[in-house]
Amino acid sequence: MSSQLIMAGVVTFTAFTSYVNYRFIKLPKSVGLTAITFFLALTIRVLVGICPEEFGEMVSFANSIDLNQTLLHGMIGFLLFAGALQINMRDLLQEKWLIGTLSTISVMISAMIIGTTTWCLAQIFGLQLPLSYALMFGALISPTDPIAVMAVLKSCRADKSLRIKFAGEALFNDGIGIVLFITFLGVASKEYSILNLPELVLYFVRESIGGVMVGCVFGWVTIAILRTINQFEEALLITLALVTGGYYFADVFVDVSGVIAMAIAGLMVGANLDKVPMSKREIVQLKDVWKVIDELLNTLLFVLIGLEFLSLNFNVEMVILGLGIIAMVVVARWISLALPISIVPAFRVKNPPNMIWLLSWGGLRGGISVALALSIPMDDVSRDLIISVTYGVVLFSLIVQGLTIGPLIQQLVTPTKDTQSA
Repeated sequence: MSSQLIMAGVVTFTAFTSYVNYRFIKLPKSVGLTAITFFLALTIRVLVGICPEEFGEMVSFANSIDLNQTLLHGMIGFLLFAGALQINMRDLLQEKWLIGTLSTISVMISAMIIGTTTWCLAQIFGLQLPLSYALMFGALISPTDPIAVMAVLKSCRADKSLRIKFAGEALFNDGIGIVLFITFLGVASKEYSILNLPELVLYFVRESIGGVMVGCVFGWVTIAILRTINQFEEALLITLALVTGGYYFADVFVDVSGVIAMAIAGLMVGANLDKVPMSKREIVQLKDVWKVIDELLNTLLFVLIGLEFLSLNFNVEMVILGLGIIAMVVVARWISLALPISIVPAFRVKNPPNMIWLLSWGGLRGGISVALALSIPMDDVSRDLIISVTYGVVLFSLIVQGLTIGPLIQQLVTPTKDTQSA
C-alpha cells in the first residue's frame, strides 16, 4: 500500500471522525476521537470475522500504519515544542521543584511498582514475560502523555496552578520514561546488564541531561536568530527548522533525548518572544500557527491510537491480565505521587490531599506509550502481550479518566479568580 494512499485514508478518516465528534458527540477531542475510532475499529473486527474477504483490506490498511515511526520520529518533536511554546515560563518556575520531582523520581517509583507487579501477575496467569520486559512495560506506561493531558486540560476550567502542575509534569516525564524504556530494552536485548548499575545510570544521565543541554543550545541559538528578524514568515521557518533539525540532531546525531530537547527549546523560545523585534500581532500570529499545528497533529494522533486496535492480537488471558494491570497502574500512579509529596514538607503544605487525587486520576496515557510498545523488536515473544496490555491501559485512560477528570476537578477544586476568568 502506497504512502500516499495511507496518508489520504488517515486524513480523510480523521476529518470524518473529528466532524462527527464536533457536530454530534461533543466530547473533548482526545476522548471523542479515540472513542469513535475504537468503536468503528471494533465493528470492523466483528465484520472481518463474519466476512473476511470483504473487510480484510481494512485490517491490512491499519497494519500498514507505523505508529512508532510516525509518532516517535515524526510528530513528537512538533507536539512537544508547540505545547511548551504556550506555557508561561514564570509560572512553570514557581513549581519547578515539584514538577522536577514528579517527572523524575515519581516516574521511577511508578515504573518499578508497575514492572514488578506486572511480572508477578503474568506468572500467576501462566504468561511468558521476563522481568526485564515487565520493567520495560513499567517504564513506557508510567509517564503521562503531554499531548493527551494538555488536550483534556483545554476543555477543563481548572485553575492556573493545577494546569501548570499537569502540563509541566507531562512535558518532562515522558522524556524520562522514554530514556528508562530504552535502558530496559537494552537490558532485555543483552546490550546492557541489569547488574552493571553504573553503566545504566551513566546512560540515563547522558540521555536526560544531554537532552536538556541540546535543548538549551538550540533554544538560545533560535532566540539569537529571531532577535534579528521582524517578519512573521521568517520566524515561522526558523522555528520549523529548529524542531525538524534539532530533534534529528539530538536523537540521531548526538544520541540524547530529542523529546526533552524540544520541550526545553519550546519553553526557552516561548519565554523570549517578547524580546523579538516583531510586532505583538505577528508574535500572536506565530503562536497561533503553532497552536494550529498542535491541534491538527493531536487530531491525527488520537485517530491513529483508535485504529491501532485493528492490528492487535490478544486472547482471554491477556484481557483479564489487562484489567488487573489497569487497576494497578492507577494505584502505582497515586503511590508514586503521594510518597514524595508527603515526605517533603514544602510539597505537603502547597499541595493538599485533593491535589494528589487529581494528579493521579488526571495522569492520562496516550500515543507515546503505544508507540514505545510498538518499537519492541518483532521477534520478541513478549511483544504482543505488552502491546495489547498497553493499548488497554491507554484506552481506559483516555476514555474513562479523560471523561471524568473534568467533573472531578470541578468537584474537588474550589473556584478561584483565575478559574472564573479562564
